[in-house]
Amino acid sequence: MSPREQALPDPEDVGLAVRHGPVPAAASLPGPWQASPYRWTAMDPNACPPPAAGASPDANAERDALMHEVDELERTLGPDHHDTLNSKSALAKTLSDLGDHAAALELDAQVLEARERILGPEHPDTLIAKRILGIDLSYLGDYASARDLDAQVLEARERILGPVHPDTLNSKNDLAYDLHSLGDHAASRDMYTQVLEARERILGPEHHDTLDTKSNLAIDLRSLGDHAAARELNAQVLEARERILGPEHPDTLNSKINLAIDLRSLGEYAATREMDAQLLEARERILGPVHPDTLNSKNDLADDLRSLGEFAAARDLDARILEARERILGPVHPDTLSSKNVLAVDLRSLGDFASARELDAGVLEARERILGPVHPDTLSSKSNLASDLHYLGDYFAAREMDARVLEARERILGPAHPDTLSSKNNLADDLRRLGDHAAAREMDARALEARERIQGPEHPDTLSLKNNLAVNLVSLGDHTAAREIHAQVLEARERTLGPDHPLTLISKNNLADCLDKLGDHASARDMHIQIIKSRERVLGHEHHYTLNSKRNLAAVLENLGDHAAAMDLLLEALETATRNYGADHPLTAEIASALGSMHSSPGDHE
Repeated sequence: MSPREQALPDPEDVGLAVRHGPVPAAASLPGPWQASPYRWTAMDPNACPPPAAGASPDANAERDALMHEVDELERTLGPDHHDTLNSKSALAKTLSDLGDHAAALELDAQVLEARERILGPEHPDTLIAKRILGIDLSYLGDYASARDLDAQVLEARERILGPVHPDTLNSKNDLAYDLHSLGDHAASRDMYTQVLEARERILGPEHHDTLDTKSNLAIDLRSLGDHAAARELNAQVLEARERILGPEHPDTLNSKINLAIDLRSLGEYAATREMDAQLLEARERILGPVHPDTLNSKNDLADDLRSLGEFAAARDLDARILEARERILGPVHPDTLSSKNVLAVDLRSLGDFASARELDAGVLEARERILGPVHPDTLSSKSNLASDLHYLGDYFAAREMDARVLEARERILGPAHPDTLSSKNNLADDLRRLGDHAAAREMDARALEARERIQGPEHPDTLSLKNNLAVNLVSLGDHTAAREIHAQVLEARERTLGPDHPLTLISKNNLADCLDKLGDHASARDMHIQIIKSRERVLGHEHHYTLNSKRNLAAVLENLGDHAAAMDLLLEALETATRNYGADHPLTAEIASALGSMHSSPGDHE
């Protein structure tokens, strides 16, 4: 599932539809090796590591030194000298690390123009400069232009060097990255598969480039919903890197991060937290407490805490990360803005929608100013702010903002891009809240048709949209049709994700709700009891979702006439929710409201 850009709380569990969108541009602040496939950035395409996740503390000094060096070389050697152009490229790389991708693009464009003019359009250095310009375009969200440049480089290299030359394979990797960024995960997967086959044959199964390609392929498999296959590939990469490089080599630690992401995707939150805690300990010891990679690991651990329902602990950890990033990187560095976005997720999870809105509005203002109004990160921020408005009950304003995001994504990314389809889902959710269930159903049906065609019938996002369609049918009073769809989604999730995965339990909850509405209270009760046992075992007795399930079971018990048992269950849930989340949290308020309804109308609860 690709939850809306705030990811929490889980609205499916209370009979509502999921608000979709990409996971925040750093919901767990991963480095490039986990957020997206490897994309190389150095001048030498055969010997360059993945870019660092954020600039080093010395990057500002390095930038100043390089600016002085470029000035001196232009004065003494001229602007077109080979050394001058190399220094410009190095300066552009440093500016990119500092988040100033527009300035990097401008410098790299100058280098490309000079090399095309002096060396010709197909000289190796010209093609490298073209690759680097494609990287800048990717950072600025112009994936289509990056794809076009990379396709030109690939065509030239295939013709000049042959289809399996290392540089040609690097270019195929670049083009696959562009396709991934444009949402064409199937085409990206196919291209990475070609690169992997060639590298395994030519370089061997454990060459570092081969292992990098396996990691990239795993990312596309995860994007296509095949989390088990992604985990298997990442486990192979991790085993090889631990054996060859050692347990604490940076590449080994990156592979552990990728495997942890797979475990989280499969709902194994406790195992993920244990792995992320080990990673954090290693990075703090090796790199120090405020290194960018260490802060990334802290953010991953905060994500685990969120998944396990420890929202206050996640908020406190994310607040410390934000303070460090603001101090080291500055208030508008991309990593700092991502930290603000994640802290807003925590605040939203704790029911503080007003504070979340204030943070998201600040991030949006900065991204519009720095990246422009239609950069993918800017559009994600607009979607986040729409979520805040939605949860604050301002559905009209949320609808207007979601409609603007949808229009931009359709125009820039295309009508079938995953982010575009997520925006359609968000707009449908606004329409549903405004009572326009027919329009919401129509929009969800169109998005579902596209997802089934592009991502397949059992992709997590496809199944979430099926859930939303069933929710619309419930709103329109067609509980029988809704029950059939919820049963289909549950069967698929049990088979693909396992019986205890959070999404599987959500489907069980929704099916139980339909059974209850259709008068089969006993079956609904039995199903809710199963859900509570699973959630207590997997998430704990005090998790947000576990308390939700107790509230749902209490409603069914009331329908069965067991008023005393329903009251006892709600009183227990209310005490736990008040202690853990506070009296003002939406979940606490909902449980209190249910309890009040039972007090006033015992035996008549609907």
